[in-house]
Parts: sequence; structure tokens; C-alpha cells
Amino acid sequence: MSDFVKVTENKQFLTGAQKAAILLGELGTEVSKQILSLLKLSSDMYYKINVAMASLGSFDSQNKFQVQRELSVLNEVFSFGKAKGIWKTLPEEKVSESSSEAKLQKISDSAATELIAEKIRGWLNEKDN
Repeated sequence: MSDFVKVTENKQFLTGAQKAAILLGELGTEVSKQILSLLKLSSDMYYKINVAMASLGSFDSQNKFQVQRELSVLNEVFSFGKAKGIWKTLPEEKVSESSSEAKLQKISDSAATELIAEKIRGWLNEKDN
């Protein structure tokens, strides 16, 4: 039952901690550390993110469910980033894995890091956590 993820209307429901876990996993250790230091989370919230990471398990690119789950989080972050001006320099027509990697690499910029921390803080403050 630990792998249970609520699905509504063919869409997956992820808690804020699960979204944060997915994004932090995608960002890698260095950028994730920068973001976590900006968030100044309580030990309880760190625990929730760690539990979420463990419950989500390893990413399998052949698993359509996992790919859809990860893409939903990344699309939410990319939309947020575009609205905040993080990725305004990337061409619109590039919506591929390589452009996703380029967008994620841009998060190492300090202003972008602060904005992504703001997004994660919002997720963690959602009532589902």
C-alpha cells in the first residue's frame, strides 16, 4: 500500500511532499542542497520529503505511470518558471528531454533557485501534507 498514489479523472494526485521529492530528485544533489538551505524546513517536513522519496522509489523510464508522474511535476515547475521569467530565453518549440535538462540546469542560477524554493514551499504548505 506504500506505492499508492490517488488517481482522479485519469490524473495522478501527488502530495506537496511527493512533488518536492520528485523535483529535488530531478535537480540533483548540489542544486537540491541550495534549495533546501533556502527553505529552512522543520525536521518534520524533511522527514515527510524523505518518506515521499522512499515511497516513490527509483525512477524507471520504461514505466509510463512513473514517466507521467514525473512529467506532471516538471510541467508544473516549467509553467511556474516561465511565468516568473526563469526560462524566457529558451525557444518555445523545444519541448524535449534535452530542453528539460537545459531548463533544470538553469535553476542553479541564484534567483531561479530562490523562485523554485518558493514553489516547493507552496507545495509543502498545501493541506494534503
